[in-house]
Amino acid sequence: MNDNSLNLSDSAYEMVADNVRSGTKIGEISAFEKDLIQNDVLNPAQKNISQPEDWDDLEKHLAQNLQDYKEGDIVTARIRMIKKSGLLVDFSYKSDGFIPTNELSESTQKNIEKDMVLKAMIEKLETKEGYSLLSESKARSELIWDDLFDLMTEKAVVSVQIRKVTPKGYMVDYSHVSGFLHYEEGDAFKEKDVVQAMIVQVDKRRKKVLFSTRNIQSFLIQKEEMGKFFDTLSVGDRLSGVVSGIKKFGAFVNFGDAEGLVHVSEMSWRRITSPTELVAVGDTVDVVILGIDKNEGRLSLGMKQLMPDPWETVDTDLPVGEVFNGTVIRILDFGAFILLENGLEGLVHISEVSTKRIQELGTVLSLNDSVKVKVIKVTKHDQKIGLSMKNVDQDNSALLNRLEDL
Repeated sequence: MNDNSLNLSDSAYEMVADNVRSGTKIGEISAFEKDLIQNDVLNPAQKNISQPEDWDDLEKHLAQNLQDYKEGDIVTARIRMIKKSGLLVDFSYKSDGFIPTNELSESTQKNIEKDMVLKAMIEKLETKEGYSLLSESKARSELIWDDLFDLMTEKAVVSVQIRKVTPKGYMVDYSHVSGFLHYEEGDAFKEKDVVQAMIVQVDKRRKKVLFSTRNIQSFLIQKEEMGKFFDTLSVGDRLSGVVSGIKKFGAFVNFGDAEGLVHVSEMSWRRITSPTELVAVGDTVDVVILGIDKNEGRLSLGMKQLMPDPWETVDTDLPVGEVFNGTVIRILDFGAFILLENGLEGLVHISEVSTKRIQELGTVLSLNDSVKVKVIKVTKHDQKIGLSMKNVDQDNSALLNRLEDL
């Protein structure tokens, strides 16, 4: 493929679109082709075209960046050429894509410009003319349902316009999507009224969305109070709140006017697998603010930042060769993790538990066993501590019996 063939491809897309709309007969020259000829776009003599030294290598390199798609996929496309009949776009496929003007949303048509990036749905991956047929409006219609679901999850307040009044409620429009607004006592909306509501149900498969104004005023007042509360906060502030919920990824802390999240990685300087290792619903905890997102009403919180970082002094606190007390907190096939006195945890590999061969570590160690361990390795940059129980005198009688039975 050279520069000349690329431009011929561009004209082919436009010619097909023009033929469909203007009725150009096969064999006739379209207005678009005339425009190309007049501008010498099709004249390779006026272009400085140099063929790469290794054309095969170049094609292989380009092929590595191509994507595999199927019809119905929504892709990211960059506008290469703009004409009245539509857009020629690049979407990282072996052929370019064409979006007819009637497949563009009104908002896109108003703001369109070259090199603009937009989302489009593949309607035909390959046509006989050699291009892919895309639709921006269909992609937008599909993606809006994901946006609606996010708005529902975030409990966002949106503005909807009344389209029709019915005995049970109102048919409304929101961002080119039709939905239904439940009637609440005291409502007296008229057609074309714009009202604030919240999304209470989204059915993407059936293309249905339900809105509600129930308790909307109290919610707006609460949101206003939360905004005022956020105005008093700064990153680094220390707060005290109550754990209101626990998920695998962290714990939610309530402060009355707002709620924040302590991610599991920000709860302790040691590695924990679940927030329940440290907190429970109803616990009062102290936290520090790590991030504030007033627009989304979110606070990012930390707990470990209120304590000294033990990794900063690990070399002096846990010198190699010294023996320390610890507690078994996790047992795996290859070793056991021990929680040390300074709050960090280290690993005793199965080969470092005893001088005797151990087939199954669970027969020797149990969770919450008190053990004595020697520090044999500390890698500060990886935050890893290697421990050993070999030749270390134990004062746990139950553990000693298990070791002797090996």
